[in-house]
Amino acid sequence: MKYIISALTVFLFVTAEIKAQTIEGTWQYKDDLRVTYFLDKEGKLCNKIVWLKEAKDENGNPKLDAKNPDKSLRNRPVIGMTSISGLKYKGNNIWEGGFAYDFESGRTYKCKLELVDANTIKLSAYFLGIPFSAEQKKVSIN
Repeated sequence: MKYIISALTVFLFVTAEIKAQTIEGTWQYKDDLRVTYFLDKEGKLCNKIVWLKEAKDENGNPKLDAKNPDKSLRNRPVIGMTSISGLKYKGNNIWEGGFAYDFESGRTYKCKLELVDANTIKLSAYFLGIPFSAEQKKVSIN
């Protein structure tokens, strides 16, 4: 009996780890305006923007983080920047305790992420305690 419980514990731990890793990769927002790449960084999930439908400004230059409240960051390109950070895996395909940065408004929100199925994640961000959500679909980029 002791061995069965030990084996079951190991199986559940490994299963949780596999589920926690399945979110890593390339995801496209449902509105088709951006693609992000999720990765584990020191035990916390974050993402980087890797593609934008409108990657250039009106002058043909790379879109910059122009509305960032930190003036020293306003000249950084949006492509390559982190937009979600600090998410910790809580179990049941849910990551919490992170922050989502919206470069279009310059605002940062508390957020959580749920792996709905193998090809869909749901990001819930909170503004003044009110949740709003966005879905992303898994994509492959050659």
